[in-house]
Amino acid sequence: MADKGSTALPGREVTSRGGAASRTIRGENRPARPAPPPARRATVWWGRPVSEHLLSAIWQAQWLRRAALRTTDGRSVRVVYRGRWSHGLGPDFRDALLVFDDGPLLRGDIEVHRRAADWAAHGHQHDPRYAAVILHVTYDEAAVECRRPDGAVLPQVALAPVLLGPLDRFQPPATLPLGALGDGPCANHLVATAPERLLATVRAAGLARLRQKAAVVEASFTAMPPDQSFYAGLLEALGYSQNRAPALALAAALPLQALDDACVGLPPARAQARLAALLLGAAGFLPWRGPAGLRLRADFVAAMEREWQVAGAPWRSPDRAAPRWELGRVRPANHPARRLLGLAVLLAAHGPARLPAALLALVRDPTAPRALRAAAGATLWPAAAAGAATVLIGADRAGEIAVNVVLPHALARAAAGGDAALAAAAAALAAVLPAGPGNARTRAMLAQFGGPRPLPIRSALEEQGLLHLYAGWCASRRCYECPVAAAVSGRPPA
Repeated sequence: MADKGSTALPGREVTSRGGAASRTIRGENRPARPAPPPARRATVWWGRPVSEHLLSAIWQAQWLRRAALRTTDGRSVRVVYRGRWSHGLGPDFRDALLVFDDGPLLRGDIEVHRRAADWAAHGHQHDPRYAAVILHVTYDEAAVECRRPDGAVLPQVALAPVLLGPLDRFQPPATLPLGALGDGPCANHLVATAPERLLATVRAAGLARLRQKAAVVEASFTAMPPDQSFYAGLLEALGYSQNRAPALALAAALPLQALDDACVGLPPARAQARLAALLLGAAGFLPWRGPAGLRLRADFVAAMEREWQVAGAPWRSPDRAAPRWELGRVRPANHPARRLLGLAVLLAAHGPARLPAALLALVRDPTAPRALRAAAGATLWPAAAAGAATVLIGADRAGEIAVNVVLPHALARAAAGGDAALAAAAAALAAVLPAGPGNARTRAMLAQFGGPRPLPIRSALEEQGLLHLYAGWCASRRCYECPVAAAVSGRPPA
């Protein structure tokens, strides 16, 4: 990270010229101090210019007497993981793991400066990007209080007293110390020579992740009927990360049974309009205000709004507020109104009450990988589309529904009913469902493994395994406990 520079401060400033220190306090010049004897660290260690980049490199390498590391107020500091060097805006090191004295393990960011006063000089006390900083690292000690944006006083550590030697001798080490676990490739030799052994570990992690999800689903059966839980899972999957909470709120406010009751005896076209009306109306998108690019026929919009007036009274009362959707950071293709229309298509195709059973039945189907993704996709009804038919739930999102909703529910129902055949079918399906496009975490895991080329991740089970390994071990730097470390060393996993 480039040096953030020095700002002239109204208080104490120390500079070095030829080994003698010159001090200026509030504009008052004082005689320079005599040069310290050679044995003192100030003379020897100041022979190399001190920059924030150099200090960050030292922290990165943990070139310190770690047992002697203490805060300026006297607390011991144990560095479990010194964080990821960001090399960019915001704190210098992210997601560090620290213990002060014998306290709890803390996770947060670390900021590095030459002087303690630079924290305020750079305005970090007002910058929300620094709200998660748990340690301020400087070169020299200084009695300057530094506060985070939330007002908390930051612990500070000075590196000068605990360096392993003169700065001129520092060279970034070729091998990573314990505090740097998790940064270098951890399985590059295995990726190059025995990728199948590593893939077996990844698949086992994927199955463990699916079973964890199934346990959460099974627990939800104590609070709601299994089909309502399935419907809530569908809505959550369609809400993406930004809108999961409002999607779940909509599932609770507009239960699956209410949708089924509202469509009894209706002809297909009217049932379609009513399902769309109830979902969009209860969500707050009627009168129609959908995303750009989703063009509906005027007569279909009018039919939806009529059905909302006919059947939507329970959800129009003043004491029922629509969920608050996050729309500012959502692409039009992921707009909640588009996804809710897609859900209406799925519900209308099977009947609301029969949709969970229809999708779960495909788990036992030999053609399930293709059939399930096709059944979970949705294209707008031709009678509703103004122009070419619009894909509302595409293949990638249908695959996400299969992995994150259908398979966990199949495993949960298998566990609840003692159906070993269904559990085996769900595990087998996960192994042949194609992997999705991936995300930042799966890409980070492949980079973490290393190797001459990325480990080939082809199935949904393998993709789930990457996510499980990241959440369980990589994110908290539990490298020695990780199943991948066991695979690399050839020992049985813990």
